[in-house]
Amino acid sequence: MHDPDAPTGSGFWHWVVLNIPASASGLPQGAGNSPGGLPAPALGGTNDFLDTGATGGNGNYGGPCPPQGDKPHRYVFTLYALAVPDVVAAASVPRTGTAALMSFVLNKGLGAAMLGKASFTATYGR
Repeated sequence: MHDPDAPTGSGFWHWVVLNIPASASGLPQGAGNSPGGLPAPALGGTNDFLDTGATGGNGNYGGPCPPQGDKPHRYVFTLYALAVPDVVAAASVPRTGTAALMSFVLNKGLGAAMLGKASFTATYGR
């Protein structure tokens, strides 16, 4: 989940999940609250809440929260279909790589192993 409207110059990554199995047809409510909520062998990746304490550690979901008074922010969710079971191993990147690095790997670094992707955008303001 990426917020391209965050006032950072590069957006803000709220959630990254890697290695969701092809057999998964959805995620249960609250799946992002702890690593145990994800279907094995999925794992939470590094997001921009790293070391803030806001999500109880790295890799957990951090919900939308644009600054008070900002215009509503867009939150982009993208799901990738890959021909590899482990994106970290296939790309030879550290599991702790940034969300931007993982996004690059998914969009360009895996080549033909990236079979397709789908995105939707939700908007939230306060």
